[in-house]
Amino acid sequence: MAVYDPESKKLVVRVVYDGPGMAGKTTNLQQICNTCAPQRRSELYSGPTAAARTLCLDYMHIDGGLVRGHDLRCHLLTVPGQAVLNRRRQMILQMADTVVFVMDSSEEGVREALPMWRSLLACTGGPEAGVPVVLQANKQDREGALSVAELRERWQLAPSIAVIAANAAAGQGVRETVVLAIRAAAVLLQDELTTSGIAELEGTYETGQELEQKILAAEGTGVAALRFPLREGGARKNKKKSAVTRPPEESSVRIASVEPPAMPSSEPPLPSELPPGTPPWTGTISLPTQDATAGLVWPALEGRKTLRRVPFGEATRHHVKRSTEAKGRSKKSEVIIYEAGIWCLKTTKSRRFSTSEQARNELVRLAHQKLNLGTLCVPRTVLVAHRGADDAYWLWTISLWLTSLASQLDYAVKNQDEGTLSDVLSQYARLVVRGLRMCLDSNVILDLHPSNFGLLCDEAFYLDDELTTGGHVPLAGHAILRRFDEYAAYPGALRVYLEVLIHELGQQLRVGEPEQLNLAHTIETAIVNTDAGKRAKEQLVNALAVPLTASR
Repeated sequence: MAVYDPESKKLVVRVVYDGPGMAGKTTNLQQICNTCAPQRRSELYSGPTAAARTLCLDYMHIDGGLVRGHDLRCHLLTVPGQAVLNRRRQMILQMADTVVFVMDSSEEGVREALPMWRSLLACTGGPEAGVPVVLQANKQDREGALSVAELRERWQLAPSIAVIAANAAAGQGVRETVVLAIRAAAVLLQDELTTSGIAELEGTYETGQELEQKILAAEGTGVAALRFPLREGGARKNKKKSAVTRPPEESSVRIASVEPPAMPSSEPPLPSELPPGTPPWTGTISLPTQDATAGLVWPALEGRKTLRRVPFGEATRHHVKRSTEAKGRSKKSEVIIYEAGIWCLKTTKSRRFSTSEQARNELVRLAHQKLNLGTLCVPRTVLVAHRGADDAYWLWTISLWLTSLASQLDYAVKNQDEGTLSDVLSQYARLVVRGLRMCLDSNVILDLHPSNFGLLCDEAFYLDDELTTGGHVPLAGHAILRRFDEYAAYPGALRVYLEVLIHELGQQLRVGEPEQLNLAHTIETAIVNTDAGKRAKEQLVNALAVPLTASR
């Protein structure tokens, strides 16, 4: 998010260079550092590397231009391109005012870059969500490199996405790329200043070294602290005015629209524990707005930026599916879900309060639960308490709309696709064991129903809002074995599912930990209704009876 730094008296924006490893991100910054006048730039800071590959980030800043009479400073950062460092990449991308996607233009490079390109658009929302993207087709000197026109046709790129042909190692296309990126950020900043005073943008930015330390510290605690800073209020001094609504730009790569997660079947009345004096609920739901009251949005700065990207005026309410698997559910509440573009807006009757203080207390509690999820928390999640038309405060969760595992399982069965069913059940098996591991490490109990896990570019996240604490997962056995009853008609997929389960349990649990989780008991006491379920129960109990190795 662009800020005004009162110490340097400059407006500051961030341009993040993204792309696969060895595509040329660091080379771009090196060329900028070599060609830009020293009085207009900082030195290039490069963090730790391995085999010439960035492990965290590169950083420098350059000064250039004016925006409404104020000097502009541009922070340039790179992300690590290795898949194993994807969490660091996502943290840095979420700070971007503009993104430059650097790719190798060869046939092999284009194939490697496509999944990362799609994940970039999913992570930031891309131009459609107000984050400009410049695509640099690098390494044009390589034999067989695709031209800009060929790349546009291959990826079906929208005209709004700028593509620059480059050979960064020779300095070609580097300046054109960074100029376009800065110009795009400056245009958005100018629009923001049209609706806001300069004082409303006051804040600070960390140096490259400070950012690196925060990222590494967040990983060390197992909490994405950089992405989800819990603050009393924003760094901004005044209430944010309405942001300019930008018409969505056409994009050929979008997050698929999918059915919302299955929810419990019960529809209880308003909880009796609601605070006295809560206004009667009339059945009217008021969606949040882009202007959030200070102290009632989390995370404070990043949350406000996200809210300005949500097209609340296009939101439509979804009919919530009701699960018949009540015994496998650990929570019972009526969930209200809206879809707005790529965003999911969710609240419940129990998250309705008579005062802002009550709503804020619940927001803080729920924010800490999100922090406890660590890397399982859906990227760009925002919590906001909004005063509705009924004069009560409703606490909303806003996050990317993800494909749930339950939806994928339903799709595979509907199409009688046993191969896909095997793949999804394998993913589910790994997530079940990951949930057990989280219980052991953090005393956090996840609801292991498949509807509570969503996928974003093959990375899994936890969708449910409520968490409980304890030393074991009481319904783990039921969740595991229920799948054998549901998909008894697909023995091949169930065989794979069981093999992955047993393998993951052996790999992820140490000696004595199954007993600590009371896992064998929860499996033995779970009710199964098919022969497939009974056979699986017996094999799992036998597998757990074999002592595990001491290492994972």
